[in-house]
Amino acid sequence: MVSDLKRQIRDFRASEAIAQQKENEAILHLQEFKLNAERRESDFRNELGLLKQREITLKKQINDYSEKTINLSNALKHKETETKSKVDELEFQVENLKNEKSVLQSKNHELE
Repeated sequence: MVSDLKRQIRDFRASEAIAQQKENEAILHLQEFKLNAERRESDFRNELGLLKQREITLKKQINDYSEKTINLSNALKHKETETKSKVDELEFQVENLKNEKSVLQSKNHELE
């Protein structure tokens, strides 16, 4: 009976040691999982920061391109107006030259 109790105590201590070892392994596994999760969270936060910075850069580029487009559009309108004015002026000069030619031809006929 004493030997039976000693065997039970030995078995209990062995199973207690196994349970303690499994608990320690579980704690290590959880700590490793937590560290990995913290690393992933840190990586995601860094990536998010980079993406936000990229978003700011892209928005600035869009605004710059929009401003350049507006400036180019205004410059084009100004050039179109200048060109139209020059064309109008040249057409007026052509009309005056035609009138002068007509007058000169009339005077030439009178002189003949």
